[in-house]
Amino acid sequence: MKKSRIAGLLLFVPLALLSACGGAIPLSFEANWYRDTTVSGVENTYEQLEYAVSFTQPESPAGPLTADYNGTFVTTLRQETITLGVGQQGGYVFETELNVEAEFKLGDKSSGVLTDYAKTHVEFLSVRDRLRPVKSHTEVKCNAPLANPSSIEDAYYEYDYSYDIQYDDGLTVAKVTYTDKKNAENSSEKEYELPDSGTYLDNEELLIALRGLTPSVNLSFSTLNTVMGSVQSVALRDVTETQVPVDFTAGDTQVKSDSFDAYSFSIGFSSSNAAIGQSKTVVVAKKTENASANLYHNVIVSMSVPVLQSLGTMEYTLKKATFTAK
Repeated sequence: MKKSRIAGLLLFVPLALLSACGGAIPLSFEANWYRDTTVSGVENTYEQLEYAVSFTQPESPAGPLTADYNGTFVTTLRQETITLGVGQQGGYVFETELNVEAEFKLGDKSSGVLTDYAKTHVEFLSVRDRLRPVKSHTEVKCNAPLANPSSIEDAYYEYDYSYDIQYDDGLTVAKVTYTDKKNAENSSEKEYELPDSGTYLDNEELLIALRGLTPSVNLSFSTLNTVMGSVQSVALRDVTETQVPVDFTAGDTQVKSDSFDAYSFSIGFSSSNAAIGQSKTVVVAKKTENASANLYHNVIVSMSVPVLQSLGTMEYTLKKATFTAK
């Protein structure tokens, strides 16, 4: 059975390789991950968010194969001195780590518990530089479900790979190194030309960048789609103001509410390939009217990410937040 590299690339990175139709108007970001959103400097930044990862089965299974997932997702944002070609500059490092246990079942046969992970590291500049990316690194080891399996052994395939992206100082070229740790002959290096208008963001910084904007269907920016081999545009869809239930700790404070003010929107991959065209749903805390007292830092409180082969949805739910003090 032929294994698609696309499956391994998209299964577990929460917002991996997103694109849709959009324009080329440069975006302005605010540091909404701070309590005082008027601050634009990166000094004294440290934030850590912890999410529980659960799984929702579909109401109507698409076939005999079923899945189950549970785990944790942790993100960390901190300031760091970033090395550029022309010197050094203060910026951000954003890291994520997803660890899940997966199990597939086909009839009365089980895969047993499989351990998967995804780790990302991205370096980028401040809001004054529109969060311009400098470089990123992604590592994924996951067991992706396959279509129409005849046995439990043919129901999934283990991917083990890494991606490195390096940008030039002018943000005109992205050099991408793909390393397949199981099949070295699949490894590759490519360079992509980046657009000279609008806003370009690295995929691995999107969970921060989305918090720096007021969600709107008019927002769009570009990111690199390494699977399809092109730079494409990302746009928000189905943006609504809403109230959602939350239950997490913020420092020493328990935040529990059935009517937490938030924005909900979907974001997904525009492609004729249905396997990678499923939308992700993101729910972000609404910014307070007082810009210097943004109590919940525009935090992402939940995400819903469909699993390949229509097996169900992975749910990311915020449980613990350590926000930057300023």
